[in-house]
Amino acid sequence: MRSLPRSSFVLSLALGALLLGGCRLKPFSELEDSAPVLSLDAIDGYPSGRFGEVFAAYGGSTSLGGVGRIAGSAGAGSPFLVFDVWTGGEIGSLNVRFDGCDDIPEDCEEGAGAALAHVPVWRGMRDCVLLSATRIGVGPSETEGTLRIQCEETAATTERLQRVSGVGFGTDLAALPEGHPLGAAIIGAPEAAGGGALYRLPQDGIAPVELDLPAMLTLSEGAGLGTALAVAPLPDDAFALDGAAALVLAAAPGEERVVVLAVGEADDGMTGVPQTTARLLGCLDGSAMRSPSAPLDQGSGMAAGDLDGDGMPEVIVGDAAAGSVRVARLADLGMAAGCGTPSDSDDPTTTTISCPSVEGVGCEGFGASAAVGDFDADGMGDLVVGAPSATADGTASGAVFVLPGGDPAGAMALYPAEADEGALIGEGVGVVPTQLESGGRAEVVAGAPGAGKIYVFLCTGLPGDAPGGTERCLEVASGS
Repeated sequence: MRSLPRSSFVLSLALGALLLGGCRLKPFSELEDSAPVLSLDAIDGYPSGRFGEVFAAYGGSTSLGGVGRIAGSAGAGSPFLVFDVWTGGEIGSLNVRFDGCDDIPEDCEEGAGAALAHVPVWRGMRDCVLLSATRIGVGPSETEGTLRIQCEETAATTERLQRVSGVGFGTDLAALPEGHPLGAAIIGAPEAAGGGALYRLPQDGIAPVELDLPAMLTLSEGAGLGTALAVAPLPDDAFALDGAAALVLAAAPGEERVVVLAVGEADDGMTGVPQTTARLLGCLDGSAMRSPSAPLDQGSGMAAGDLDGDGMPEVIVGDAAAGSVRVARLADLGMAAGCGTPSDSDDPTTTTISCPSVEGVGCEGFGASAAVGDFDADGMGDLVVGAPSATADGTASGAVFVLPGGDPAGAMALYPAEADEGALIGEGVGVVPTQLESGGRAEVVAGAPGAGKIYVFLCTGLPGDAPGGTERCLEVASGS
């Protein structure tokens, strides 16, 4: 395997002032290498200019303590790089910890890098990256539909898992929490007969297992179920499932539908042996979601996470064309609400959040991506939404919006100083955990494939997370 050189990464230096609701992060050269905005760039010799199109941000655990990592690629047919963003109580080295698929197709399949996910533990090894090889829009090849897994502790070794061919297997991946009884990840197969399929990867197994979908879920051929995925943990015994369960959002863009499932184990047949069971909670119609490697014009983004602190995740569905996101509470779902014919007006109740008004920042593409994390450490989830076509301070670079608890009234817009025109900041968004030795919190991550970068914003501008004085952003920046 050819090793890529690791000498080139960029740490963007910025500490900013708030501008009427927008967090414009200005550079201060005197801070040298301490900065609340980090810019991760592909290393020398990287074969594609769209690095940051696909990424997975995650927290892990090593002998050095808790860590924050970001794995990124340029989409299908590109190597992946894993950056050290946070280690223990401080900013990490920002070096590439390990990489994979350096020489496609010699050491990985064509289409490798199409989707990435974090697997916390795999066969006793911690902090592994699961990657798929699909060729979206090209069609089957001799190697598409392959999954590989590579772990930080044994970074020189990549394990190939059992291939599932001809169904778009691995178009998207969604990681499950550590030790979850369902396994390591949910896998989309949108080209499967019957409108698409979902698989799960058993913990430590190499053979994916297809999920039996609820009988009341009907899909047309070409629906594309599994084109995009989002997962969030559910409380134990939720929806009459035994023990731990997961909320699974599966997009079927051919029907402009998002299917909401609760997946876990249950003994519905009273056999005494619980079986993996998927319960159909509801469907949200009217928005097409896109896969991680798909162009922006193919759809929007979605997420799941607890925004109101009640212990149950909300469903967030973007609509980039309308510049909005819709939020559904699980209390308003159940009994397959909205899962009739897509043209029926039977959708469950949702709250529509339009793009917030922030001076100097446009709303173009708001809803292209979404994620949930606690950015101000108040114990409540906050919503981050990407607007990759937005104009910020006169530059069409894109931006991301942070809505505390999903409330647009206190929203902040984030974009780095001197961003490139066409950077597409926010084409993808995510969260990475930091300050892991003192309770932990999340930081906003934004892909900018138009500039070949991934940004990490260590300052959201939310109350308690704003620059200046002894506030947390300055403490991080100064290393105090």
